[in-house]
Amino acid sequence: MLSIEDILYQVTRPARYTGGEWNSIVKDWDKTPIRVVLAFPDTYEVGMSNLAMGRYSVAARCVGQAQACLDAALSYAPQRIIFGQKESEFQMVKQIVADMVVSIETARLLVYRLGHLLDANVGRVTSIASMTKLYASEVATKAALDAI
Repeated sequence: MLSIEDILYQVTRPARYTGGEWNSIVKDWDKTPIRVVLAFPDTYEVGMSNLAMGRYSVAARCVGQAQACLDAALSYAPQRIIFGQKESEFQMVKQIVADMVVSIETARLLVYRLGHLLDANVGRVTSIASMTKLYASEVATKAALDAI
């Protein structure tokens, strides 16, 4: 019968999980008579560190989508004629565009800050990652609705 040492090479505390499965070991479970599950006391921390990176990427995509909506609105507004006037000449349209610009730049700065914190490896950034994703997704939704 095989011992645990024959199956597992070495078990160490995992580093911050960033989504890569590069060092995983795949076993043929039909040929392995011993099945063991190992868990570290900080499994929750490892899992939560993955959430921060996921939230970061979602927030960054939302900023890109909001910017695309703004670009589309800015290129279309001067072409559309309403009541004999270009849509881009109406004061309310200018205010909507200005609000979009401010919101998108604010979301972009939050994403930059979160990226800096992740690069600096300051520890858990779950709360700032959650806030950044929430704000960026709300900005993207509002930008899409305003661009229509």
